[in-house]
Amino acid sequence: MRRLAVVTLVVLAANALPRAAQAQTPVPRALEDWQAWVLKGREFHRCPFLAGSNPAVAESYRCAWPERLLLNLDAHGGRFSQRWQVYTESWVALPGDLVRWPEEVLVDGRSAALVAHEGVPQVRLTAGAHQLSGAFAWQVRPESLTIPLQTALLDLVVDGRQVARPQRDGASLALGRQSSAAEPRQLEVQIYRLIRDDIPLRLFTRLRLRVAGDAREELLEQTLPEGFIPVSLEGELPARLEPDGRLRVQVRAGRFELVLDARQAQPATALSPPRSGPAPDEVWSFAANDRLRVAAVEGVAGIDPLQANVPGEWRGHPAFRMQPGSQLKIVERSRGLANMDQNRLRLSRRLWLDFDHEGFTAVDNLSGTLRRDWRLAMREPYELASARSGSGSLLVTSSAPGGETGVEVRTPTVQLVTLARSAHPFSRLPATGWTSSFEGVSGELFLPPGHRLLAVVGADQSPTAWLDGWGLWSLFGVLVVVVFSYWVAGPVTAAVAATGLLLMHQAAPGFIWAWGNLLAAIALA
Repeated sequence: MRRLAVVTLVVLAANALPRAAQAQTPVPRALEDWQAWVLKGREFHRCPFLAGSNPAVAESYRCAWPERLLLNLDAHGGRFSQRWQVYTESWVALPGDLVRWPEEVLVDGRSAALVAHEGVPQVRLTAGAHQLSGAFAWQVRPESLTIPLQTALLDLVVDGRQVARPQRDGASLALGRQSSAAEPRQLEVQIYRLIRDDIPLRLFTRLRLRVAGDAREELLEQTLPEGFIPVSLEGELPARLEPDGRLRVQVRAGRFELVLDARQAQPATALSPPRSGPAPDEVWSFAANDRLRVAAVEGVAGIDPLQANVPGEWRGHPAFRMQPGSQLKIVERSRGLANMDQNRLRLSRRLWLDFDHEGFTAVDNLSGTLRRDWRLAMREPYELASARSGSGSLLVTSSAPGGETGVEVRTPTVQLVTLARSAHPFSRLPATGWTSSFEGVSGELFLPPGHRLLAVVGADQSPTAWLDGWGLWSLFGVLVVVVFSYWVAGPVTAAVAATGLLLMHQAAPGFIWAWGNLLAAIALA
């Protein structure tokens, strides 16, 4: 039974290897002797893993890493040599094919068995670093030679001359073109970054490489800002991130793009480009996430994404030019679903002034949706007297003597009719008196007979107020009549006309034109 339990634990560990291997979880000492047995047939789990790939398939691992391939060929044949770093016993492809078969193949100076595996010449290498070499022999030099796709760096010498820019089309290397003048080595790097507001903060970096000269290996300085952890690296060139944060790339002449995904290790609101990055200037974009928070970027100048040649799928976000020493600050305006989590209420009010001017009576109709704050309360000078929801009455409670009065609402949909009193008629009335916010407020004011509403201060519209009844044409008409009266009958008549028109215009707007016609007739008589 004890042995069966040990075997069961080993099998469970094998099923967890595709994920656990990436975290480098130490194997318990009791199971160390079983590792080889567990990994039998699945040794690729010992190899470096391609982030973002399926950990259950062998294609997601790189068990053999090639270095520069040296080819020295002429009209009768040639030789090749290459170093390989192998992480577990693997097949390694050599230059050539079934027609141009390599000869005299040596591994670390010893003869090796060469077989046709998957249609190409390959050797089986054990884990470790190995030096491979071999030779070709032909009567007539071929126009092309098959080179494994895994091999990116290549030095080609044909007839004793260095080929500055070997011509490759997939796995085919052209041999007919002679060497040309060596092109100077140049490397231009453009860096574009997208900050995606998330938990944790995500940073997507695109490195655009413009390479001139021969194939070689370049080591780019810090490619990530401080505080970010790389997640995945993709691109058209063989590349890997070193432990110190530098990026090692096997480049060749042409234009290429690498995409680096990273996440923020610790929350930070201020970000800066690397001090010794591969590009003098960088272009950063910010993708806000309003469902998480409302945030904005400060501290750096914005630029046009189109003119800055920002990647097409990022041009909908604001872009900023980042120079050495500049600092991008992410300022948080609000957190969470602040806008989506608010109550959506509307208020319709009818307000009556007492005949003795002792106070107001307010009847409110509240409608909408409650998402928070399930108590609706009124502040002074209003005091809630009663409330009704549908056909049922609600209990009105007071939070403290002379404090807020309100009701508890237990349903999200609000259809509420309330009655309230205000015993301070000559004080400034609040817009609603409720502690809640409203999307829209409308109201009607009912006055006792013999009263007139002079003006309402603070309202968007008050069409029945005396002051709002005056317009530009009304003032112009009164001014014309008053001036005409002064010219025809003197200052006393003009004063009487001004007083009468100011008092009567709202009740009888046409009277001003009748008075104007009368004065015109008197003047003509």
